[in-house]
Amino acid sequence: MLILYTVGIDVLITLIFSLILFPSHTAGPVHTSIIEGFFIAVLLSPFIETLLFQHLVIKFILNKKATATLVSCMVSATLFAISHYYSWQYILKTFISGLLFASLYLAIRHKRQNPVIIVFIAHAIYNCIGLIVDIVSAYL
Repeated sequence: MLILYTVGIDVLITLIFSLILFPSHTAGPVHTSIIEGFFIAVLLSPFIETLLFQHLVIKFILNKKATATLVSCMVSATLFAISHYYSWQYILKTFISGLLFASLYLAIRHKRQNPVIIVFIAHAIYNCIGLIVDIVSAYL
């Protein structure tokens, strides 16, 4: 259920950014085909980013200081955002996404479940929704 809440909040924030705050903003990843987009945006990127920006960063910080959950969340989100350097608006939006994914990671970790799999799934679903929107809007 946390996956759906995380994805839902992220989609809502994306809509606010896209429709209200920065309606003329177009920067973001571009794929040459639907298959490439699916492989990179839905499978590869969410897996690698979850490992790098949530798992490794959060685990490293919490191993140094177990009570540093807020710091680990902020560092994770900052690094996640900086890696999405298409524009400052995109960095700002992905910082918020990074906070959501880091929070989900911490919540699932606290439940003693596998946070890497859960965050990967949430991130993949979110990116899949974005890919579908991009595909549909290209044909409209």
